[in-house]
Amino acid sequence: MAVLDEALLEQFKPLVRGSRILVLGDERAEVTALSTVLASAQFSGVVEAAGHHDPVIAVQSVRPDLVVLDLAADPSAGDLLLERIRSITTGEGVLPLLVASGADPLRRAQLLALGADDVLAKPLAATELLARVQSWLMIRVLSAHQQRAAGAGGEAATGARFVEAVADSLVDAVLAYGEDGQIRFANAEARRLGLDRHLPPQRPDTATPRLRGSDGRELALEEDPLWRASSGREVVGQEVTLDSPGDGVRTLVANARPARTSAGHREGVVLTLHDVTEQRRLLDELRRNQLHDPLTGLPNAVLFGELATRAMARTARDHKPLTVIMIVLDGVDELGDPEASSGPAPVNHALAALAGRLPRLLRPGDIAARIGNGFALLCDTPVLESSATRIVARLHAGLSRPLDVAGRRLTARLRFGVATTYDAHQPIHLLTQTALVTARPATGDTVRERAAGPGSSAIGPSAASFQTP
Repeated sequence: MAVLDEALLEQFKPLVRGSRILVLGDERAEVTALSTVLASAQFSGVVEAAGHHDPVIAVQSVRPDLVVLDLAADPSAGDLLLERIRSITTGEGVLPLLVASGADPLRRAQLLALGADDVLAKPLAATELLARVQSWLMIRVLSAHQQRAAGAGGEAATGARFVEAVADSLVDAVLAYGEDGQIRFANAEARRLGLDRHLPPQRPDTATPRLRGSDGRELALEEDPLWRASSGREVVGQEVTLDSPGDGVRTLVANARPARTSAGHREGVVLTLHDVTEQRRLLDELRRNQLHDPLTGLPNAVLFGELATRAMARTARDHKPLTVIMIVLDGVDELGDPEASSGPAPVNHALAALAGRLPRLLRPGDIAARIGNGFALLCDTPVLESSATRIVARLHAGLSRPLDVAGRRLTARLRFGVATTYDAHQPIHLLTQTALVTARPATGDTVRERAAGPGSSAIGPSAASFQTP
């Protein structure tokens, strides 16, 4: 970046910090949270308008340089409000209107079509909010500067350098292609990702090299964002991946559109790529935490229910039963000298140790989950009574061996229960509850069957069940 560009950036930073930002929304807590984040970044002109009786009047009275609109759950009301705000700000030059909404790509496209300049996916990341607000305010300041320069006779060279400086300050990668497919411009982020060197000229018969689908597969020509934009279509929120030198595989959201002159003549294509790798990683981690037990790493009751429901539909289609085995941890007994310990072993440590052994004891396709103070086992293939006996015997033999927990030698007190159903409509929690109620210690070599509702049976170890090996 030239020295002049740096000087201009420094010159306009106070104008960006002093910009008036209006935060609108129906939920006061959401609006306050957004305002707090913006104020913490030293934006001095942050104004809240939570639950305002007429947000349009708030826009007219504040006359902001940028509007952040947090949309409520009602899409129709939000769309109407967005259209009204945009209608009164059309003649205000470049007045950025940022909308906080859901992350659905179709919804994002609808909001952009209604007049939003940018759509921020909720839940919002503070760093992304601040980066985008600063970028849009810098663009507004630039626009005002260019208008003044043009009125004073113009300073085209200075304006061009400043445009480049602003583009370099953006968090998104920006590339401009001419009609010949040659890259005409790449900002600092695009250069950092190596896109100016590793994206060769776009050819009309092939997809863009190195850009791949969100699943890592090669893009078909009609899926390529550059090809679609060069065909005159606008691409909004398409997720792609890029193997970036030094950064590994990155997940990017691509937006592309034809670049046109004020007279409407097409000059090429502009492609922007927003890096969402970290957000996707955090989202995947959040989803995993929501569906897996943090102590054992096994599926939790929610995920187990989903998997069991799918399995029920499959077995019902094949007219085969579905079997659930419950393993209940009643407690732990310490082996050796009890006085060598500071107290009873924590049950959580024992559960974690048992969970580590379970995968080696399962058959291919079986699924184990943490349910309460124990585990549930979903049998992938139909289990007969004799098979259930052998499965429980193997589980008991593997899980009842002494555990080494926190430097102590322990053995787990376990109960086992088995429930089977042919009824695809039976709620999974009733099946697991039946197996739980019938759970008994494994101490002998016989089983007996108990009623477990229509079309179901429960197999529970009797007092002489499952001889310990």
